[in-house]
Amino acid sequence: MMRTVLLLAVVLLSSACSTAAVSSPIEFRRSGGIAGLNDVLTIDAQGHATLVRRTGKYEFDLSADERNRLASALRNAGWASIPEDSMRKPLVPDEISYVVVYQNHTVKTSDTAMPDQLRPVVVSFNELTDRYGR
Repeated sequence: MMRTVLLLAVVLLSSACSTAAVSSPIEFRRSGGIAGLNDVLTIDAQGHATLVRRTGKYEFDLSADERNRLASALRNAGWASIPEDSMRKPLVPDEISYVVVYQNHTVKTSDTAMPDQLRPVVVSFNELTDRYGR
């Protein structure tokens, strides 16, 4: 009986975690800077990711924890309420600009113009891009 209850708890916890994960495809683009970045990271709803950068193409699967952290960052940022054009005109020399597309909402921003609530989202994407793009 105890084993059945434990198994049921694990199944319920697993399904609760998976519903918190990213539910639709995401595209993250990072460009500019002194290094001349040109990175495009796409993640499908199942967590399969493709990163294309000057050094090559990388494919990987995000862990459930990575997907949940990303979903949490997007949710906490109030994703749909972030202005689509969050850019400063003109860009600062050697500044990095970002484009994030998620749930039919596209946000364009840069290091110096980024809304505070968007910073954790961009940090999460930068960490993924840097970790898997080696």
